Amino acid sequence: MPDFIVRSYKPFLRFLFLGGIATLVNLLVRFILSKFVAFEVAIVIAYLVGMFIAFILFKFFAFPQKKSSTRSKKSEVARFIAVNAWGVSQTLIVSVVLVEHVLPFLNIVVYQQEIAHILALSLLTVTSYLGHNYFTFN
Repeated sequence: MPDFIVRSYKPFLRFLFLGGIATLVNLLVRFILSKFVAFEVAIVIAYLVGMFIAFILFKFFAFPQKKSSTRSKKSEVARFIAVNAWGVSQTLIVSVVLVEHVLPFLNIVVYQQEIAHILALSLLTVTSYLGHNYFTFN
């Protein structure tokens, strides 16, 4: 594969790897919380925990070339929260629609919440990368 192609994919691959770590934390927290609170509440709380982990990982490892941004930390955090507000909304809506409508229609009756949550977080990957790369850390 030509070097210029590999170089253009490196930031996205790094983002995917680090986002995968934050996603695993998100899923683990949601799984634990689902034993104590409603699925929807567990998704939101888990997303917030994953968002905190993601900010640290993305700021220092996914977009290190953008550390010298002239934007204030407060502005960066606000932008990160804005991108993730969209993300949690997207994750919640997709998860609930999958659990309540799509998976039962497809006759998938086991692990509905897990499947729905994983699919919703997977869908979020591209929009999150674009938002953080061009808005949060730009």
